[in-house]
Amino acid sequence: AEAAAESAVTGESSAISGTCRNNSTWVYDGDGTLTVSCTDAFDGIDLTDSERELLYNVKKVIFESGVAELGSRLQYVCPHYESIELPDTMETVDRYLLIVTGGSTPIVNISDANPYLKVSDGAILSKDGTKLFCCPAENGSDEYTVPDTITEIYADALSHSRYKSVTIPETVKKIGNGALYYCY
Repeated sequence: AEAAAESAVTGESSAISGTCRNNSTWVYDGDGTLTVSCTDAFDGIDLTDSERELLYNVKKVIFESGVAELGSRLQYVCPHYESIELPDTMETVDRYLLIVTGGSTPIVNISDANPYLKVSDGAILSKDGTKLFCCPAENGSDEYTVPDTITEIYADALSHSRYKSVTIPETVKKIGNGALYYCY
């Protein structure tokens, strides 16, 4: 990875870039935005300690067109991101995408041109609205109602959420393992 500017310890802006696994590249602008570019799956970034310290401050993550799959490692790279932009090529996302160690649920924006995914009330669904991939850990209420267009809830889709009550409509025919794991 290449580094430019000052140390994160000083609190001054630092821009860095590097390569990820799967021949992906990433750029941190030093002002809170991480941009990732690749042609397949994003499965994390191998970082030095100083790079990890800088990326701890990421607030916005942008995946450029070409990224098709988002693995489970984003939270480890950027534990406090507040928003994420997913491109038209994103086909699937990790079930833990909406669980951020910083505590609040990130805002997800998906390209309108994406033929695979959409956001509905903070949850990530298949474009046709029949599959629930992941749900926000909180929505300002103790309750969550799965939309009645859903026929399949993916594994861990609601896991680690803060809902005391989840309503699942009769339209749901398949529920993946751990879909409600650690709901509290």
